[in-house]
Amino acid sequence: MQLRHRVALNGVELDELDDRIIIQSIQTASGQTSMTGISLYGRDGQRLTNVQRDTIDVEIGFGLLIRKTDMAARAELLETVNTWAAAASKENGGAWLTVNYKENRRIFVVLADPAEEGDLKDWTNTFRITFRAFGVPYWQEAQGKTTMLRIGTNQTATIVVSGSVRTVADVELKNESGANISTVTVRAGSSVMVFDSLGMGASETLVIDHDGSGMLSIRIRNSLGQYRSAMDKRTGESSDDLYISPGEQTIGFTSQRGCSMIAVARGRFL
Repeated sequence: MQLRHRVALNGVELDELDDRIIIQSIQTASGQTSMTGISLYGRDGQRLTNVQRDTIDVEIGFGLLIRKTDMAARAELLETVNTWAAAASKENGGAWLTVNYKENRRIFVVLADPAEEGDLKDWTNTFRITFRAFGVPYWQEAQGKTTMLRIGTNQTATIVVSGSVRTVADVELKNESGANISTVTVRAGSSVMVFDSLGMGASETLVIDHDGSGMLSIRIRNSLGQYRSAMDKRTGESSDDLYISPGEQTIGFTSQRGCSMIAVARGRFL
């Protein structure tokens, strides 16, 4: 059955589990935001010192198109739905949630509340599942904007970042020379990462990327596809992450020897 509301976890559609599952609503709540301030000596008011978006919930409402007298079938199908939802449990590492009406959008969530059984004889009951986004509490592009920088030792390019809030850039910088590279600087907007003692050999690639929950990873990938950490090669003058704001931004690098670079920025949306 083709429904107006459709939702998937890691590409698995809820309504395709069984045609008796009727998705009735998909609601994205307002993000939970923390705001802190300090009092202003001698006058009313406070000075805002920090604003942080903490989490955002997505709630799925659905019904079961099974007669109320068939309690066993209703219970079995509800278990099937909750098994689908468990793909996003903390134990399973969370999951990407997508909906049919947000093109090129996804959100990385953890299961917060599975569907409660309640009174299964109430055939009009709307069951609800709540998913929560922690690390990146925004809908974000599934396919972001990509820019490629040609071989050189000091290259820049422009990238147009979508979205309404700052995001992060993922970068792959490949050593195109025939010798080791020790020092590299990568820039994204106003963010910069400086590396020293990299020991990046010929044809190896410095990979700066993020998992679904937004956690930063810095590694070197060799020609066999094997990785080793390079997190400790980042110097103290570096930014915490390659944060980049929406709009037209500059991406670039400076390297000891010839490199090429690919950068991707996936817009985040309020």
